[in-house]
Amino acid sequence: MTPFTAILRDSDQELRIDDLVSFRSRDASGAFSLQARHADFLTLTESGLSQLTRSQGAQFLAATGGLLEFEKGVLYFSTRRFFIDADADIIQQRLMEWLTNEKERRASSHVHLQQLEHELMRRLSRA
Repeated sequence: MTPFTAILRDSDQELRIDDLVSFRSRDASGAFSLQARHADFLTLTESGLSQLTRSQGAQFLAATGGLLEFEKGVLYFSTRRFFIDADADIIQQRLMEWLTNEKERRASSHVHLQQLEHELMRRLSRA
């Protein structure tokens, strides 16, 4: 099979893969697969696990939902966070840990914003 290039990006990293044979994932319409010479394609993927078949074997990509574009034989995938490994269980666990930590950070930020708002209102009421 003819290999193609994929460029995967998240908030922390960019990974270029030049020996991709197929990419399987999911969007709102269901599962799909891309191979070299596929027609140009644009979709929003769902959070979860995708499969990348490379020349030397399969790898898995666990990612938050993202924008996937296949243009002129190159796959571009942008997401908030992704993990890639040959072991699906490991990367799925890493993604779940990241999502849990992200939820905790958001909750903490929300509390901090409430405290700032309260302090602002207190100071405005004194003025």
